[in-house]
Amino acid sequence: MNRERISIAAVQETKLNSRSDLLSCAGFNIIRKDRERDNGGGLAFILHNTVQYRQIDEDIDTIRSGDVELEIFNIYIPPVTCCPTGYHPNIGALLRGETRLVLGDFNAHHDLWHSSLSNDRRGMELAEQIDDSTFYTMNDEAPTRVMGTCNSSPDITIASGGLINSITWRPMLTLASDHLPIIISIEKPLDFVSVDNRTFINFKKANWVGFTEFTESTFNALPIPTDVCVGERQFRKVIAAATARFIPAGRIAEIRPNFPAEAAVLANERDTLRHADPGDPRIRDLNLEIRRKVNQHKRTKWIEHLKSCNLSTGVSKLWATVKALANPKRHDDRVEVQFNGHASSDSKKCASYFSRQFTLHPSVDKAKRCVNRRLRKMPNNCAPLTFTDEEVQGVINKAKSSRSIGPDGINMLMLKHLGSTGVKYLTKVLNLSLTTLQIPDVWKVGRVVPLLKPGKPANKGESYRPITLLSPVVKTLEALLLPTFTHHLSLASHQHGFRKVHNTTTALSVINAQIVRGLNQKPPCERTILVALDLSKAFDTVNHTTLLQDIEKTTLPPGLKRWTMNYLNGRQSSVLFRGETGGSAGWCPLPVTV
Repeated sequence: MNRERISIAAVQETKLNSRSDLLSCAGFNIIRKDRERDNGGGLAFILHNTVQYRQIDEDIDTIRSGDVELEIFNIYIPPVTCCPTGYHPNIGALLRGETRLVLGDFNAHHDLWHSSLSNDRRGMELAEQIDDSTFYTMNDEAPTRVMGTCNSSPDITIASGGLINSITWRPMLTLASDHLPIIISIEKPLDFVSVDNRTFINFKKANWVGFTEFTESTFNALPIPTDVCVGERQFRKVIAAATARFIPAGRIAEIRPNFPAEAAVLANERDTLRHADPGDPRIRDLNLEIRRKVNQHKRTKWIEHLKSCNLSTGVSKLWATVKALANPKRHDDRVEVQFNGHASSDSKKCASYFSRQFTLHPSVDKAKRCVNRRLRKMPNNCAPLTFTDEEVQGVINKAKSSRSIGPDGINMLMLKHLGSTGVKYLTKVLNLSLTTLQIPDVWKVGRVVPLLKPGKPANKGESYRPITLLSPVVKTLEALLLPTFTHHLSLASHQHGFRKVHNTTTALSVINAQIVRGLNQKPPCERTILVALDLSKAFDTVNHTTLLQDIEKTTLPPGLKRWTMNYLNGRQSSVLFRGETGGSAGWCPLPVTV
């Protein structure tokens, strides 16, 4: 498919069973219809992840081309001997529309599609239905099935009248199946397949020694920052320059997975033989040898992977392997997503819809303006809170080595490879923010990434949950401030979430103790009624006005109260979906340090 630049493949008779068989292809999405009663039949669409598509119901898949939809119907009809007596396929309902393809293995023969076998009853019935419509067959005299004994054309391509002048049709003498793959080329609009801008950053092959040395020499030549915004921009610029020089990045290449070079040589030899003589007995031996080499290659790769999943150095890889086997990922990169009556497969529009779904846009009420005014007028008699280089380095060392890149283009892994001079520069920037009560705009921006919930349909907006990525620099500052906030903010004794030495087990222990205490009392004993509530968007719906009023009443230093007010005001978010950004304005959910 990569060699022929195939965007969409329609496969018939997959013989797959959803209970046991997996079908995946790197860089492609899969749509399957399996026949559950046995291992025969089965259909599949294999779509390149740049193709925008939508499923209009459970039996029909359509591929969208901008404002025009190309409808593709993938059909497999078993041979007459495998069908119930008196079965007569009727495709008349499918032969409608101006941009529609009906294709597949019909197991029928007729002169209309140049089948070399004599006309059969099913072929005559299908030919009559096609003649009664505005559709036409695209087959030419080339056979679609090549065997040692005879050639035939049970595979039919039927196109609507609006497409016949823009379609070319040709079979290929390749693959191990006796049914030949058929290449259907369509003069499609330029927006039929979007540009594939998938890129990667390979942190595993990063030159971290060079990264550290470059940042150290650059920060050493910079003057001590006196303005937090200027210092933050300069810090970001140095990290970006070091990333470009010492961390490999580029465009994801298209590969031919699990097909070794030896098998490719044999495949070319087989195709040459089939072109010269389809009945050559060596073709069968070559197919068996190709399959053996592919299976051996896959087995070798799998064993090497399992050896690397050891309990000493590969625990994370082992856990990822177990999760992948238990819940294999499904690719749905370009499916149309529905949002409360609106549907779109355009990435930018979907990002905007997600922005409305995930983020709130509350108006600034009078009470919030009043509390902001009081906090601004609050005298700052206490010395500003500052941190040492050692404290900043300690927080960075304890943080998880996340590779997720924040809206400022930095991740925690880059901060972990800063030298002493870089950490010193970062400490100056963080202390300037606390001293001047100024917060750079990029620290208030959240990049929201929708993640598909396990087992949920990819074409529903509510099937996605948001993950907000913040700047790792401000997350470092949050971690530094957390002990101070914990000291000055009193928490309810019954709160067990987001607290040290508290978790779901401690919460259940308290409930269990209360139930036992009530039941052990002398009659009449006390019985416990438990009501469990699941609050949707619990953190997203926190009222900022109430939060600021509560902070105003605490014993936090006045300067830190004013810094918190600035941090909560003017927050913005943007949703990143399939490489496109939307909704880059409004209110961002509260950041939570865990």
